[in-house]
Amino acid sequence: MTTMIQDFSYGTSSNECDRALVRAYSRQLATVVSVSGGVDSDNWDFVAARVGRHVLEDDVLLDLGGVDAASPECRDLLYFVDDACQAAGVDWVLVAAEELVDGIGLMGEDLNCAVARSVREGLRYFADVNGARRQALLPLLDRTA
Repeated sequence: MTTMIQDFSYGTSSNECDRALVRAYSRQLATVVSVSGGVDSDNWDFVAARVGRHVLEDDVLLDLGGVDAASPECRDLLYFVDDACQAAGVDWVLVAAEELVDGIGLMGEDLNCAVARSVREGLRYFADVNGARRQALLPLLDRTA
C-alpha cells in the first residue's frame, strides 16, 4: 500500500510504502533524496521508482542514513541511481553509515560517486566541486585591454 504524506512543508514530497519512507527536497547545490526504514525485496522497486523521479538536471545527494539494515536490494538501488545519474549527466553523492557501506559490500571503484558521512558533508562536496570549476574558468574570463 502506498500512502502520500501531505503534512510536510511546500517543496518537499514524501512517500511511504512497506516500511520504507522516501523524502526529497531541493537545496541550492543538489536535490537531497532521503530513504529511511527498510529496503527489501518487497519494496525495492517502489523505492527505486521514487528515487528515480528526482534524478533530473540537478546533482543528487542520496541519503541512506535512515536505512535500518543492509540488504542486497540496497546495493541494487545504488546501481540503479548510478545508472540514472549517468544517463541524466549529473553527479551524485551517497550519504551512508560506514556499517551500511560495509554491509552491502561496496568497493570504491564500483560506483561513480563520492561517499559522505552526512548530508552537510555531501553538500560541502558539491560546493567544493563548483568552486573548483569557477577557479578553472576565471583565467578564461580575464579581460584583455
